[in-house]
Amino acid sequence: MRIYNTIIILNPKKDQILFCKRMNDPYEGLFNFVGGKIEPGETSEEAAYRELEEETGIGREDVKLYYFMDFCWHLQDMRMEVYAGVLKHDVMLRPEKHPLHWLGFEHNFYDMKKFAGEGNLGHMLEILKMSKEIFGPVPLTRNELTDKGCICFEHIDEGFRDYDWAYVEGSGDDLYQYLQDKIMENGMEHSYLDFYYGSLKQDEKERIQAVLKPEEIEYLEKLCLKEDQIYFTMTKELFELAFRLSESEALFSSFYFGKEPCTVWSNYGRKFVVFTRKK
Repeated sequence: MRIYNTIIILNPKKDQILFCKRMNDPYEGLFNFVGGKIEPGETSEEAAYRELEEETGIGREDVKLYYFMDFCWHLQDMRMEVYAGVLKHDVMLRPEKHPLHWLGFEHNFYDMKKFAGEGNLGHMLEILKMSKEIFGPVPLTRNELTDKGCICFEHIDEGFRDYDWAYVEGSGDDLYQYLQDKIMENGMEHSYLDFYYGSLKQDEKERIQAVLKPEEIEYLEKLCLKEDQIYFTMTKELFELAFRLSESEALFSSFYFGKEPCTVWSNYGRKFVVFTRKK
């Protein structure tokens, strides 16, 4: 069986994807991911890092690659291994043959007049977005959150007026377990939160960093949060951080659930407010 690889690279802010523009067939003139053929004697991972460095100049020290999916064409006796990674820092690209381009997520990657792969590139990127170990928390708009079945409102007075509500009180462990039960009930894929760190001024960020552990500060820096990014898909790491800051009253978050809709507003004095739709 012939085995090839394709490699998806995101910039450090995770808002752009690296493409090459094919200079020859197959897919001449179309955007494609970098990659190539696995040579005899190479491991899958060795081949991915080799192809990446040859075609872009990006080395092992610049990115950690994850093998996260593959394609198999049995009639053609061929398999394609798909790797992905997020750059640790900005890198000066060094194209080998095909020009390299950074493209944002606003593009239609299923457009076969512009992108190679008969739509497979779009499919890979959609799967990548669900791979939270690689992509991390995905930013959402409030409208997107509402479309996922969540209860959203801007001011807490709207919640008290338009929804059923109740207080949940207890120790930090009690509130943590309550939210964990909600995540279990809805599934991580239907659980979301808001996190306002990216919208804060520098002195406010420094005040919050003062209560964080070094590894938590490092995690925040890797997220590269933008000012307008407030709502996110849930990940274990972001939940742990958001809950700890909420419980300590350093930075409050709300937690949104879409399968069994409810919204939990963290609050002072470990007195969280749970909003549900009126019966």
